Amino acid sequence: MIWVAKTRKVQQPSWYTAHAADCPAILSPGESISIREGIETFTVNAAWQYRLSQKMGSITTGKLANLVVMSADPLLMEDSPDDLRTIWILATVHNGRFRRDPLAREQPIWPGD
Repeated sequence: MIWVAKTRKVQQPSWYTAHAADCPAILSPGESISIREGIETFTVNAAWQYRLSQKMGSITTGKLANLVVMSADPLLMEDSPDDLRTIWILATVHNGRFRRDPLAREQPIWPGD
């Protein structure tokens, strides 16, 4: 979702045929946001929206440490946002439990071509 918000590209999978020609390749490029803004949307801003910012949303002493371990740093991809599509989720930490993704070595299936 951050890839879409940054690039404003419209994914047109091969199986989608209904009015595909009417769909622009890039939708409203002026509404693009930065990758940092995209990450904040799913962390700090989401916690605020659900009135949970005292418990989660940022890495702060006393808050829940719900984290995701990625194969690359998305913040380094601002100039090459299509590289966001290559990031793998290697593991998560949820409620203090570390969970490695058993499929982390497989190619991501979305967004696909």
